[in-house]
Formats: sequence, structure tokens, C-alpha cells
Amino acid sequence: MQRYERHPEERLAEVVANMISLANSLKGEVKANLRGVTVVVKAGAVAEDIIASFKEKTGHDELEEWPPNLELGKSVALDLIMGLRHEYESLMLRLANLDFNSHEEVLDWFSDFQDPSTHVGVKRQTELIVDTFATHGYFPGTNVTVIFKGVGRDAAARHITGLALAHLQSEDEEIPESVLNFIKVWRERFLAPI
Repeated sequence: MQRYERHPEERLAEVVANMISLANSLKGEVKANLRGVTVVVKAGAVAEDIIASFKEKTGHDELEEWPPNLELGKSVALDLIMGLRHEYESLMLRLANLDFNSHEEVLDWFSDFQDPSTHVGVKRQTELIVDTFATHGYFPGTNVTVIFKGVGRDAAARHITGLALAHLQSEDEEIPESVLNFIKVWRERFLAPI
């Protein structure tokens, strides 16, 4: 799923139109965090429906007051950063109790960790994460050259985990969307439908 990052001057109608255009061109889904609400737009979506849903969820018919109140904007940005920091810290606590024998739980952790790992203002603890995984036999770059289609459940999960850890150790210290796509494929392939 592609993430849409809006420009500060974009109004709600512009954001929605751009998200729909992007979703249509990708023939997939696009998500954005607008006023604390995650908005997911699928290809072929109708702008009026998305705007109505946004208004229903937030009680607002615009992304922020117009013209913007800069002091309020700083407060909102600080709240967002604090929320992301809290989410990151919660994931770090969850890491300490993670069942490393469960590939599903390990990959779920990376799925949840991907979003807060990509934001500025969140203090990253990459070394602790990599060391924690290493104590359980997972290492950056493990099996990354394995051809994903021809391997079993365990090797595929280790491939994805090694790839995610390698990305965390990169200069950006974040997990890209491509890793989430691998996790999605892994789930579709190796987990029985409920």
C-alpha cells in the first residue's frame, strides 16, 4: 500500500483527488494520515464519499482551519510526534516479549513497526532491535539472496526478517513498503485462510 504525504498547503479536496489519482495509476490502495485518521483510498474511489466519511469521523470538513493557526499547527505536530514516539516505545516493549519461534508474530511486529520507523522525531533504537533479533538467531541480510518463490515457510520468513533488519541498519534506518509487500505475500502463501 502506497503512503501519500500531503503538502501543508493542500486542502482536503486536493488531497483526496491526488490520492484517488495515485490509487488509480497504481491499481491499488493509497493511505494517508489526515487529522489523526488513517484514510485508505482504493482505485476507483469517489471523492465525495471519502470527504463525507472524513467529515463524519473527524467532525471537520477541512484538514485544518484556514488560514492555518501556526501555534495550533505546532501543537498538532508535537502531538503527532509524541503519539509516534509512544507507538514506537510500545513496539519496543512488545519486542521484549515477542515469541521469536512464531514467524507470524515476528512478521506482524515488523508490519506494525514499519510506520513509526519512517518518521522524523522518533528516536530509533536500531542497535537494540538488531541485537535482540540476533540473540534469537535472526541476523541482517540472512537469506536475502534466496529466491522467494522457491522456498518454504521458514526460509521465506527468515528472508523477510533478514531483509527488514538489513534495512534498519541502512543509512535511513527504516523499513520500506517493499518489506510489507513481502510480508503480505508470505501471509497469503503460508497462512491458511480463517
